[in-house]
Amino acid sequence: MTAAVVTAAACARSRQPALPSGFTLLELLLVVALIAAISLFAVPTYQKFVDRAYRQEVRSDLMHCAQALHERIGLAVGLAKVADGNGDGLGDAPKGPIAVDICAPSSVTQGRYRIDVASEPAAFMLTASPAIQSLNHLGRHTLASTGARTWDANADGQIDANETYWPSQ
Repeated sequence: MTAAVVTAAACARSRQPALPSGFTLLELLLVVALIAAISLFAVPTYQKFVDRAYRQEVRSDLMHCAQALHERIGLAVGLAKVADGNGDGLGDAPKGPIAVDICAPSSVTQGRYRIDVASEPAAFMLTASPAIQSLNHLGRHTLASTGARTWDANADGQIDANETYWPSQ
């Protein structure tokens, strides 16, 4: 009799409709909405961190190049040929992009900034300008041989009263 009961129970189970498997449309829409809400906050925050890292990188590069130029002044080599006037990477002019043999800034090799130098016999001015349009909002940074630092935040070519220093952010 137990065999008959088991068989009847098995037959009863086989007649039940199968439960649906997978996700419903509502569940999928809920997950998509949740991902969209998270990315709404995460992407701008991530972009702020990236911008801060790029600004810090170019400032570090300017300091490194300034140190190399001060070294040349101390060695009495002079600053007449610290810019790359003809694109070969060697210093052959007093104004233009900084020569790679003077310093090789990572922000320049990565294509994010262009660092120009304007030199006199014992003084210089380094200027870092964004090399790609998507970084224009980061502004232009300068560093003089005297240590003066400016940040043209809006890249309009004018140094306003609140742009006479590098902000800490």
